[in-house]
Parts: sequence; C-alpha cells; structure tokens
Amino acid sequence: MSSQRESYVALLDGSPPSTPRESLRDSTAEQRETDATAWIVDEASDSQVAKLVGIFLTERPGLLERLVSIDHHIEVTSDAPQEAVPLPSTSTASREANVKDQNNSQDNGVTKGAPVVQFSAAVYVGAEADGEVVIDILRLGDHSETSSVSWTTKDAAGKAGEIYEAAQGKAVFEPGQTTMPVVVKLVANPCWSAILDFSVELLEADLENAELGRYGKKCRVKVIDQDPFPSAEMGEVTNVENTQVSPMEVLERISKFKLVVDYCLMTFHSNPRVRAGTIKKIILDQLHNMYRLFKLYLRVYLVDHILRASNPDAKLAFHLDRYASLIAISAMWILPFGILHLLHYASLSWGIVSTSRVWIQTALMRTYLNYSNVSLAFIKPSDVTMSINYDAEFLAVNGYSNMLQFFSKLGTLVVLLAFQLTAPFIFNKPFRLTTMLAVLAMPLLNVLFLYFRAGLASWVLHRESKAQADLVLSVDYAVNNFRLIADYCKRGKIVDDFEDAAQVHSHSDREMKQVLANNLYFCKWLSTIIIALWSFFGGLKVVRGDLTLGLFLCDIQTFSTMGQVTQELFQIFISIQTALPSLERITLLLNLPTDLDMRMLVQRRCREYTALLRERVQKRNADDVRMDLLPIRLENVSCTYLAQDLKGHHLAKKKITITAQGQLSVDQGSLVALVGQLGSGKSTRLRVLGAATLPDAKCLDGFFIPSHLRVLHVEQPGFVEGTLMDNLTFGVETGDPDRLQGRVVEICRMLEVPDEIVDQISSDVHLDWQRILSVSERQKISLARAFIANPEVLILHRPFQVFDERSTEALADMLAEFVTGKGILQDSGGFRSRRPRTCIFSSATGKGLHCCTKIYRVTMQGVDEVSEQDAIETLGLKSVYRHSLRKSQIGVQNKVVN
Repeated sequence: MSSQRESYVALLDGSPPSTPRESLRDSTAEQRETDATAWIVDEASDSQVAKLVGIFLTERPGLLERLVSIDHHIEVTSDAPQEAVPLPSTSTASREANVKDQNNSQDNGVTKGAPVVQFSAAVYVGAEADGEVVIDILRLGDHSETSSVSWTTKDAAGKAGEIYEAAQGKAVFEPGQTTMPVVVKLVANPCWSAILDFSVELLEADLENAELGRYGKKCRVKVIDQDPFPSAEMGEVTNVENTQVSPMEVLERISKFKLVVDYCLMTFHSNPRVRAGTIKKIILDQLHNMYRLFKLYLRVYLVDHILRASNPDAKLAFHLDRYASLIAISAMWILPFGILHLLHYASLSWGIVSTSRVWIQTALMRTYLNYSNVSLAFIKPSDVTMSINYDAEFLAVNGYSNMLQFFSKLGTLVVLLAFQLTAPFIFNKPFRLTTMLAVLAMPLLNVLFLYFRAGLASWVLHRESKAQADLVLSVDYAVNNFRLIADYCKRGKIVDDFEDAAQVHSHSDREMKQVLANNLYFCKWLSTIIIALWSFFGGLKVVRGDLTLGLFLCDIQTFSTMGQVTQELFQIFISIQTALPSLERITLLLNLPTDLDMRMLVQRRCREYTALLRERVQKRNADDVRMDLLPIRLENVSCTYLAQDLKGHHLAKKKITITAQGQLSVDQGSLVALVGQLGSGKSTRLRVLGAATLPDAKCLDGFFIPSHLRVLHVEQPGFVEGTLMDNLTFGVETGDPDRLQGRVVEICRMLEVPDEIVDQISSDVHLDWQRILSVSERQKISLARAFIANPEVLILHRPFQVFDERSTEALADMLAEFVTGKGILQDSGGFRSRRPRTCIFSSATGKGLHCCTKIYRVTMQGVDEVSEQDAIETLGLKSVYRHSLRKSQIGVQNKVVN
C-alpha cells in the first residue's frame, strides 16, 4: 500500500512513479478508492490537497457546482418524509387502505420486511469492443442482514456462444451492502451483426431474505457492434453529419463489384445456417455438373460403340453384349438423376434465401428502431418500408443466391472444357485444337462485350430503380397526407403528379428492358453462329471420316450448352446488377448511426450518480437507504438536431442546437407541471426527461434520473394495428396483473371514456382507431394506456389540452390518485414495496394546475418555481385562475357542510 501511495505523490508531482500504472489498474476500483482516500485524509499535505483540487477543477469543468447541487439535494431530501403530501383521490377507500398499510409498515422512517432485489435498469447497453457488460443488482429496503438471489442469462435475438458467454451465479449481499455487480462476457466477432440482445433474469429459487421486484426482476442487454455493413470500407457512410460529402456520394465512390463480394462474404461468415446451406448447395451444384460430364461420355460411347454395327461386341466395355450394354446405359442415365432429384428436394429446406432475407429484414428493423435523431432526419420512411418489404427479398434472391448460381455455371464451363480435353484420350482420338478454341472463344467474347456494355447497363438499371423509388414515394405521400389533400381539394394535382411519376417509371423500365434484351441476344447470336459454322465444317469431317459421329454430336451439344450457360451467366450478371440499388439502400440504412452509444453513456452516468447519491444518503443516516429520496434533475442541457433539404444525393444540412437553461429538480412522488408560453422549451425538457431526445455529450452531468426507475414518455396519441385491448395494454407484459381486463375497463371508466368505446375492450375487432375515434377520445385512450402501464415516472405533453371542464377534473383526479396511490388500481397490500409514482406534465392553458404539488415556470431564460396564480398570470389566463379558485372554494365548502 505504501508503494501505491508513493506513486500517488509521484504522479501529482510529475515525477516517474515507483509503481507502474499497470499495477495500479490491476487493483480493484474499491481498493484504489480506499487507498486514495486514506492517503488524502491521513498523509497528504495541504499543498498537495490544494493541487489535487486544482487538477479536478481544471480537468472536470463544472465539478464544484455539481457537487454543491448534489449536496443540496441530499440536505433537502434526507429529512423529507418518504411519501409526498397527500393529494385528492378518486378512490377514498383505496387511499385510506394505502395510508393504513403505509403507517403499519413504517417505524421511524425505516421500512420493515424483506428487502426487494431487482436490476438497476430495465435495459443495459454494452459494446462488443469492451468485452463485457456490467449489470448491477440492487437491494432496496432493510440491508442489516445477509440476502442472496440467483441469476442467469437467457437467449433472445443474441445467442450464447455467438454474442455472449452464458453465465449464471448467486449474488450475496453482506450486511450493509446494497449493490452487487455481475459481469457477463461478450464474444468478439470480427463480422458485422445487427443490434442483438439477450436477457438476464433473477430467479425465485434460492431466494434468501429478499423478494423480487415486480418490474425489475428481468433486464435486457443490447450489444453494440461497431463493425460497418458489409465491410470496413463502409465506415465513412456512418458520418451523416459530414456537410461536405453525403453518404450516398460515399457509396457512389465504392466499387460495386467489391460491395457485392463483401456482402456475400459477410452473409456467408455471419449466419451459421446460411453458411451450412451454402456449402451443401455448392457441392450439390458440382454433382449436377459431374452428371452433365458423365452424360457427354455416355453419348459418345452409345453412338460410336454400342450403336455402331461395325464395332464388334468384344470391344464393348466389361465384355457385355449390345443388349446388356443398352440396359447398363439406361440404368446409368436414370439412377444419378433420381439421386440428384432427392438432393434438390432436400435443398429447398436448407433455407439459404429465406434465412438471409429474414436476417436482413430483422437487422433493418432493429437498426431503424434504434436510430439517432440525426439518422431519423436523414432517411425517408418509404426507404425503410421499401428496403424491408422489397429490397431484402430482392437482394437475397438476385444477390447472394445468384452468386451461388454464378459459381455453379462456372463449374459447368469447366466441365465442358474438361470434356474437350479428356474425350480424345478416353476414346483414342487425336486432340482437336479447333473445337477447344471455339469453346474458349464463346465466354471470352461475351466477357469483352459485357465489359464494354457494363456502363450503359448500370445506368439504365439505376435510372429504373430511382424511378421506382420515386413512384413509391409519391404513393407514400398521397397515403400519409390524404386528409390534407382532401381538405384543400388537391386530389387532381396529386393524381397528375402520380401519373407523371408512373410514366417516368414506365419509360425507364422500357429502356432498361431494351438494353438488357440486346445484351442477351449477343450471347444467343454468338452461340448460333458457332453452331452453324461447326455444323458445316464438322459435318465435312464426319463425311470424310476424320471425325466420329458421336464426337460431332457431342460437340454440337457442347456448343449449344456453352451458349445456354453463357446466357445464364449473363442473366445472373444482370440480376446482380439489378440488386445493386437494393444493396446500396440496405448498406446506407444499416450504417446510419444509432443512439445506443449515447444511451450507453447516459445510462452509465445515471448509474454512477445513483450510486453516489445513495452512498451520501447512507452516510448521513445509516438506516435510511431508500432509493425514493433520489431526485430527478435537469440542469442546463442542450440538444442538437439536424435539419436538411433533400435534393437528389446532395444534402443541405444545418445543425440546430436547443439549450434548456436553468435547473429543474423533482422529488419522487411529486405531481409537477411545467407552464410557459409556446416555444419556451417545455417540450424539449420533457423529451429529454423521457429519453425521447438525448442531451449532448457535453451536458450529461446536467441530466439525472435514478437508473432503476421506469420512465414512460407520452407525447401524442398513437395506435397500433389490433384490438382496443391490444392498444390499451401495449405497455404491459403478457401475464402481468396490470393486463387484467377488469382493471383496464375501470381505468377507462375513471377517465370517462364513452361506454360504446369501453364495450369494444372485450371485442376481437381490429379497427382503424386513429380514424374512428375523436380527438378527445384518442387522448383518453392514450392516457388510459399510460396509467395501465404503471410506470414510476410518467411524462405527459399537454394532457389537458383537448378536454372540457368535466374531463379535465377527471384527469386531474386520476393524476393525483396515480401519485398518492403509487399507481392506479394497485393491490393495497403491496403498497410498501412499490416505488413512488412521479408525474411531470406540460401546460399552456392552465388546466390541471390546481392538483400539482409543484409548478415550474419555463422561459427562454430558465426555470423557476411559481404558485398557481403566478403560473396563470404568466399564461395570461387570469379568468381561468379565478374560475379554478372559485371551484376549489366551492369544493371546500361542500366538504365542510358534509
């Protein structure tokens, strides 16, 4: 230990340390923290401490202000009661039961009963390059005794041995220990893979002195693969923010041949089922080629030996007579064909095309759902739709599968050349240079022709692909903007625009087919001319006796097969070319940046701050380690957006940075409103708190939400295809008690959803809910879905905006019940173990402010806490405040009378 402390002094003075840095890294983080603290407290001089503080303040700007802020939060919350001030509740019996249960389960602020164990976050993000991911298991509640819980990893999209190493273990919490990190090793894979995940679960078995958290007993781990698709050369495509070169221009500079080859190699190496099927398919194709070669030998033998009357029986193979030889020839013709038929039938279940297609489609969907805001601003939704529904299938068939066919046809050419080389020696005939040159000339002339025509073919193919994409975009535009088009009487213009796009696509498609037809007919003309010439010159040799009839017929068959194979090779080449636009689109979409790297940084920072704040609470009061005291904080954060104008492949891009000035601090168990004029920054703050928008990397220290809290961000109503029950329980796992139909119905009734809509909850009918419901009904269903999901933190954008007075009061009571009851319609017996519920919403009309515990006024200059009256005056709605105040007074008078 003394050598390490000498190293600390040496590093501080700038002299070489006596102990290498590597040996310091070998010790655990806890050991280093203990040694450093002991040295600073017991041995360091005042000047050394002052120098160390100066280094901290220089290297970590804003550190002092953040520490003061953290200390302020601890001072404020350490003496605060566990629960928020009771608010009005729509369920008096439920609230009284909760309060009774709360009083029975508390003693001097210390929670009784077995502690709750759960993961510190619902989703973890790990980088493949790190080699491991650290997952924290928390113990919430009494930590005076030993507790233990078993855990295990489980496959999801990512499989053990491919993405991670399967692991299991037992987390033992010693007295006073509240956090237990577990490590799962990640497998390094040089090949690209999509964003894959696996799960880690806490087990009921072997659970000692603890109970599993209802929502935190299972977590998902997403693994980031930094490798570009399909190879390292595509790395520059991910730089969407480059204002000089667009990703499409980067793709145009890359060799198309290399792009196809890299894609095929990546598909082969990255997918085990595709790899196994590919190997079997190549072997099967070569067996077909060997059967083709075998049939050529049989033809020559049949014509020149068995059917030739002048040839004596003694010279036949195996000393068989002609009758037996014909039977043998027939059997040798049929038996291999039957075997190849069975193998081909089996090959249909090898899943090369289907597996590669589904693999790409799933990768596209996973990547899209994790795009950063910059990527979402860059792409068009129609591109994603077209790539998943069309490009993935087209690429699997015309890309990878055709590449296998290409090698199969090359094998056929090799077989034909091998026949011309070996037939003279097998049948004791002189070597024929003329036929060998003719066989070699056909593929060489075709390659030269295709080389000179490749530019034109590529141009017409890309033109047709762009016209098709524009046609899809015009359809997408009309469908997505139907209501606007109808309201402004623009149907005729939209139809004219669509017709123009359809005409352009039709013209480009016709030109493409004409160019490809001419290219294909070159192969046909070449084989036809060679067969015609050989029919004349080879026929003369047969007449003169210089060439046997069997070899002459096989030569004709060889030239015909060579022409057919050359045409097939050309069609394969064209098919691969037609797949290039699909491959380029998929390459672009799979290489656009995701937000997982930033989410990993945010998550790690929140976990570190959670541990720091919890430790400080524990140091102030060893018995008070409640995670419920940790505040939600947002201070001086900024977010950057990318605005752009799409013009072909050229992008006019502009960064827009929005800064949310001021400090917003929310205690758990609070109902908080943000008020302000339009454009003051309310939505930006809520989107950051709800993780819909991530703060810039330089502002991470100003954002904190305890990592174990489940946050739900609701910005505007939306619906998925399905029943009304499917939509209402969209945020609840299957089998969870929160999905009970009785609870769902009751929550809808509490929000005063019309009876005819509530009756649809038990129906299996799939309707377009976005269209058939009114604006207020959509808002009520959206809010009901949020309450049914039962998050710990609920973020709402202007929830009262479209409601009348009655609906406003119903929602206000629901929000109050959500906070005070720790959820809506929850079991009162579990009140103690439930986490507090927090709700933060924005308001530009003043509705719902009377039910809040805190109101913050948001301006361009910052955030400050205000009263309800000041908030109403800020919004310029004094009449609303007077009406709200009068309603509150009437309510109080009624309670007094009763």
